[in-house]
Amino acid sequence: MEVALDVALDPRTTWVGEAEGIPVIDEASVALVRDRVREEAARVGLGDVPTAALVNVASELAHNQRVHARSGVVVVRAAQRGEERGLEVVAADLGGGIADVARALEGRRSTPESLGVGLAAVLELADEVDI
Repeated sequence: MEVALDVALDPRTTWVGEAEGIPVIDEASVALVRDRVREEAARVGLGDVPTAALVNVASELAHNQRVHARSGVVVVRAAQRGEERGLEVVAADLGGGIADVARALEGRRSTPESLGVGLAAVLELADEVDI
């Protein structure tokens, strides 16, 4: 299902550029995101532990998009800094944003139906996080 978005606000052009992203619209989309992380991690030669961490990071970000923003797009691409190779996971959406980022990153519940630990886990598992 393609949703028409204003190009000026479209996260696919604002945050991910021309990269091929995975539209996050349902639980199957989240599984595709996890698969893409595994594929890209194998392609750049990441080990099992960093791959597993990034699978969890990407899965959490995609779940947050599905639940809180209703949809979004996730891009997984190779990244390199000097000799270090890794992956960049970009999750962009047009949701309302996070009302209290500090609280979300502390792992404190933001809604009654949420455990509130997702973004704190992302912060713990990823080497770098930008919000």
